[in-house]
This record gives sequence, C-alpha cells and structure tokens, in this order.
Amino acid sequence: METRELQKKCFFAYNNRNPRRNLYQRFLTIVEEVGELSEALLVMDNVKPGKKINLKKEMADVFSNLLSMSEMLNIDIETETLKKLRFLSRRK
Repeated sequence: METRELQKKCFFAYNNRNPRRNLYQRFLTIVEEVGELSEALLVMDNVKPGKKINLKKEMADVFSNLLSMSEMLNIDIETETLKKLRFLSRRK
C-alpha cells in the first residue's frame, strides 16, 4: 500500500470515529500518544515500574495519528520524508 493511500485510510478511520475532531485536537492526540509511547519505552527499559505496555501498538497509534494529521493538512508525508532524508544525507 502506498503511503498516500495509508494517510487517507487513517484519516477516514479516525474521522468516522469522531468527525468533529479538528486539527488541534488531532495534534493533542498525537502528543498524548507520544506520551504513551514514552511510558512504554520507560517500562520496557526498567526505568519506570509498571505493567508492560504494547510498544508496537503505541508506535502505530503515533504513526496513524500523524498520517491522519498529514491528510488533514494535505501534506504528502512520503514526499516530505524523502526530501528530509536527502537533506540529512548531505549533512556531515
């Protein structure tokens, strides 16, 4: 599946669940999901006590919300990521 298609699927999946969610609410959801990913990593590395959290699920939550937000902004995240990789490869 192409990244652009995945963006659309993520957007429609989240939009069907909550069609009133605006761009800023989506951003706050990403921040929340990054926090959950951070907690999962801390527990995994035994830095923080707690019940083991599904790291794969938390990464997918961050990624799918980011894809959804990219679609909301009409940003082709694959194209922009490739541009960033080219820029990084030129840096020494």
